Amino acid sequence: RLALALCVIGALQFAAFLADYFGHYRLRSGAWRGGNLRGAFERVIAAAREHERPALYLDENIENVVVSWRFYAVALNAGELADRAQVAAPAEVTDAPVGALFITGTQKGFTVTPANGDEWQLRERIYELDGPTFFSVFEKSR
Repeated sequence: RLALALCVIGALQFAAFLADYFGHYRLRSGAWRGGNLRGAFERVIAAAREHERPALYLDENIENVVVSWRFYAVALNAGELADRAQVAAPAEVTDAPVGALFITGTQKGFTVTPANGDEWQLRERIYELDGPTFFSVFEKSR
């Protein structure tokens, strides 16, 4: 009877684990995976396909941003953009051309807006499944 009870308890515990893993866990664990960086890259690549962009900037404070950018550019069939993005600190993009796009982080002390915030307009906030935003995309307006 003890073995049967342990098997039933083990099966119930595993069922609870699976329900959580395929349910609410993905919402709770999003921050640990670094946010929806893919979503930010998808938006920038789509914008670059709509209109030719003179420059693409990536916030140097985003972990592994160069590797991630190259990976997603190739994965999203935009290999021509893989080498076009420049990594910079938000304060360094003061002389960006009009129409340039900038992906910056909004968590962990990242700067929310690039330098000269009046020249950069928020194009889009990249939201997570559970609501918070980790990344923002800005566009140089003047």
